[in-house]
Amino acid sequence: MSYYGTNPSFANGRLPLFSNPLKRAREFQVFTDAGAPTPERSPIDPTTGLPVNDGRAHGLRVFEGMDGELPELDPLLWKAKYPWLSVRVVPGEACFVWAKAWPTFPELRIPNSSGRWHIPSMEAIAYTKPKFLRTLDWQRTNERPDWSKPRTSSSAPLQGGAMSAEIQREAAMLLKCSLWFCAPPRFELSVAEYEARLELLLLAIWDRNAKHPPVLEYGNELWNSAFPVHGWLREESQAQSFTSANVRSWHDAAAQEIAILKRVADKVFGPSEPLGRKNYYLFVGGQLTVPSHLERILSALRGLEIVPDMAGPALYVTPLKASVEEWEATGAVPSQDELRLSCFARLEEIGIGAGSGAIGQAAGPLERHRRIVAEAGVPYFACYEAGQSLIAGNAPWRKAAIEAQGTEGMGDLYRGIRRVAEAARVDVLNWYSAATDQTPTDPRVDVFGLLGSADLSKAPPKARAARGE
Repeated sequence: MSYYGTNPSFANGRLPLFSNPLKRAREFQVFTDAGAPTPERSPIDPTTGLPVNDGRAHGLRVFEGMDGELPELDPLLWKAKYPWLSVRVVPGEACFVWAKAWPTFPELRIPNSSGRWHIPSMEAIAYTKPKFLRTLDWQRTNERPDWSKPRTSSSAPLQGGAMSAEIQREAAMLLKCSLWFCAPPRFELSVAEYEARLELLLLAIWDRNAKHPPVLEYGNELWNSAFPVHGWLREESQAQSFTSANVRSWHDAAAQEIAILKRVADKVFGPSEPLGRKNYYLFVGGQLTVPSHLERILSALRGLEIVPDMAGPALYVTPLKASVEEWEATGAVPSQDELRLSCFARLEEIGIGAGSGAIGQAAGPLERHRRIVAEAGVPYFACYEAGQSLIAGNAPWRKAAIEAQGTEGMGDLYRGIRRVAEAARVDVLNWYSAATDQTPTDPRVDVFGLLGSADLSKAPPKARAARGE
């Protein structure tokens, strides 16, 4: 049986998320006196977490690019409560707040909130009935952490950067699912310093009732050259400190780092209890198109006498490579039928031989990963992310990719992903991601979200299919 989870998207994305909308902002920025944000970050008082009073205006981008989905706001009420606060609302689209001096952090609320959370946002995250909440983007794990600063606390004014671990745990408990925590990589810290910092993070996510044990993952996509951790692991594998015969590549360095995570997790959560009950689960990820990456990491871990609890790749469906090359060479915009057929052809390639286990049979990349996981003795086969990936950048076929998002054909594709995953005996699959802009105009931004807002009456076919309908 396959269980499904979700990646909840960035805290300052399409879902308001918090009852106090100011908390969703990522950082204070220097504003012009007229209320326009500049690229300059505001200097922050480390004691209060608020901007230093330097005579300039400092503010927050509370909402941007909401495409008509801006929640109900009451700037007049905000101004009445905090006369020093300036507010500019672009109807349906954006909200900016700024001030020359911040004597305190405003305690504001938006309708339909309870405690810390905006209820419709939590209902949107819960839409696919997740058993796992993988907080990759809340943690901003793909960015290099600034280890010179203390970790974000639950009382910090802003949570749109690296969100407090306690708040991530609280969300998982509220959703009654397991927190899938992507631990930040070590980078410049010594092993001893990292272990001390990591112990505090793991203590912060520890649900002492242990009804839903967490899943722990070291970073994210260690194989991905677009993320800082991959380059750092390559450097570590070539460093003087890694002259051991046991470390010959970044895969070996990754295994060493995963071993540190396990050592600290065992200290915090304790060993497994009788009858196999786990206090946490250790996950190791691979790359769908290069199964050898996961095979080599698992082999290196085996040399360290470590067998993770879960392992596997992401399951993203793209158009066929030949189709993309043709569209980009000719500047063509495929019809929806052409795009759909190409994506389904790729899905079938991915799923060739899924679950058959036949020796010598040609296998697609998902089945090859399943066999690698099984041969390594890993109990559970998991896909840390899954969905469609129609990354077109500036290419003309981006138009078709955007138009596809609300179609029944996209719903069929998500039902196909479930079919292929279940045939391959995937135990856990996390959709990526809960909610993003469905019609982004910025070519650097792609449509990964199942939903476009907290309004579930507008749930597109792909979201309903991911839900199992």
